[in-house]
Amino acid sequence: MKNKITESKEPLTVEAIELFERAIETRLPSDYKEFLLLSNGGRPERTRFAVEGWPGEFGDVHFFWSINFASQGSLEWWFRELADPLIQNNLLAIGVDLGGNFITIGTSETNFGEIWYWDPTYDYIELTEGKMFYYLSKNIFDFVENLESDE
Repeated sequence: MKNKITESKEPLTVEAIELFERAIETRLPSDYKEFLLLSNGGRPERTRFAVEGWPGEFGDVHFFWSINFASQGSLEWWFRELADPLIQNNLLAIGVDLGGNFITIGTSETNFGEIWYWDPTYDYIELTEGKMFYYLSKNIFDFVENLESDE
């Protein structure tokens, strides 16, 4: 990856990813598994991304979560915290932006591997007619490589 990820957790094995998939009863896209093997969570150097149709216009990746079975703030922990609304929309939260909104990945046949932005707050609810999910990218590598500097 050209957009370096720092502060990653310990490297993963394929077996750890498969264990995670069984634990959450969800199949992960192969490119996201590859991303996890290269970088188990962390902060990208370039962080800024546009969110088309969202009144806030831009987000900044604060952190991608890691697979770390014993840790608060890990993918598993956030899966348990956010499961209901995301499972209904076939999404898995994989990171957070500086505003507390979430970067998610599609887990269904219709959105598998796509990256979506989720604003679960109601700050813009009237402006967006209740819309909370915004398409960002076709896959994790496309999303990460197209992040921009915040300068």
